[in-house]
Amino acid sequence: MRRGLTLDSRILKILKATAALEDVSVSELLERIVLRALEGTAAFSEDELKAISKFRAIYGLTAKAVDFDYIETWENLNKQSMG
Repeated sequence: MRRGLTLDSRILKILKATAALEDVSVSELLERIVLRALEGTAAFSEDELKAISKFRAIYGLTAKAVDFDYIETWENLNKQSMG
């Protein structure tokens, strides 16, 4: 099934480079990442993370996961409003 997805162009470049390194499609890589995240396991080996770190530098991606922790912020706001 095809679905649209909007991503930062630098993230997409890193996904493409990582998928090429693994010899899989970007879709397959995304499925692996999501499934492992849902299972609470690491999506990448140490070697893969080293390569991804280089890709991040090459493509200028400085954003970190913590920059997008909206769920935690939303949960804290709900707790505060419930007092």
